[in-house]
Amino acid sequence: DATEEGGANGEIFRSSDGGASWTNVTAGIDHEGSRIIISILVDPTDPDHIAAVWKQDRYTAGGGSRGHVAGVSFDGGATWESTVIPGLTPCSGGDWERTTDPWLAFGANGDLYSVSLSFDSEIPYGGAILVNRSTDGGRTWNDPVVVHEAPEPEYNDRETITADPVEACTIYTTWTRFDQDPVMITTGDVVFSRSTDCGSTWTEPVVVHRSRPVGIAAQIVVSPDGALLAFFKQTRRDGEERPIWVKRSTDGGATWPGEPTVIDGAPLSVLVTPDEGRNIRTASYDVAVDRQSGDLYVVWEHLFGELFPHRVAFSSSNDGGLTWSEPIRVDQTPPGSSFPLEQAFLPSVEVSDDGTIGVTFYNFENDSAGSPSSDSVYFLNLCDQ
Repeated sequence: DATEEGGANGEIFRSSDGGASWTNVTAGIDHEGSRIIISILVDPTDPDHIAAVWKQDRYTAGGGSRGHVAGVSFDGGATWESTVIPGLTPCSGGDWERTTDPWLAFGANGDLYSVSLSFDSEIPYGGAILVNRSTDGGRTWNDPVVVHEAPEPEYNDRETITADPVEACTIYTTWTRFDQDPVMITTGDVVFSRSTDCGSTWTEPVVVHRSRPVGIAAQIVVSPDGALLAFFKQTRRDGEERPIWVKRSTDGGATWPGEPTVIDGAPLSVLVTPDEGRNIRTASYDVAVDRQSGDLYVVWEHLFGELFPHRVAFSSSNDGGLTWSEPIRVDQTPPGSSFPLEQAFLPSVEVSDDGTIGVTFYNFENDSAGSPSSDSVYFLNLCDQ
């Protein structure tokens, strides 16, 4: 019964029976029309083809959202069209009450993949890792394929998806599997699964790394030599920074031998808004690979030995992730009248085909007194620095 309204207020979902068929999916919606946790990328076969996905209508209590929506442009971002990702919640024809953590990947042939975690509100984070595929650039989507459905009391979180840049139908996904409630400091696994048939079937989850506290926010990067690199960070570590780790697989992800290499630490302290000092949830780090040289680059929020404010740190590796350069600060946020105005956060990094390294980040340097706080986003060409 769900259809797309696409109104100016962003309210996407509508039901022919007033929402009765959605069971519990309408309870606790405090952010009607919200669009958050956006994944956006460019088609490697067509630079004018851009795709994005986001959570639509976020819940405050229990997490998740009514559904995920994809937006696509075929003219370099001048115009956009959107569609609901099917089969994730009752709002899109699925069986799970809520969905969260959308992530996109373009295959080497231009096919588009979306991964999601869908779950029921009474069993948060359990649910299923689901992958949808689009063969027309994101205008329409196939029904989701279940990569992994969690048995009770298993908790899952923070899935991502990566497409092999050479093998058109080889796709990788990774997520965190907690032993117990992830609110606690707990033991768990960073796990991995692979598809070699364009997402139709997936391997049984393989453990990349097990630790206490567990690793989270994993991303798979494919090196030009074919090796897979799994990056992730520790969830919590009392009194210390959370290390960012990387592990390497040379057999397509079947095994992940050895101990992870530590790149550096992400701060435990949180960012705050200038207006009311409210905490800000951020993604902490991002990673990219130069497809020509194999050099790796990581950016993250860092304190550089201070209690505050957060800065953007940058480190690189030219030996496949075995060793890393000393972190340097790359954001150019100027001194402010208060520390919230000097915070730099949510960094991301990409590398173009000619080796140009680009970093984006947010800060509050242009915020004016009053509420609400206003942030700015910046782009840095590190090759010009």
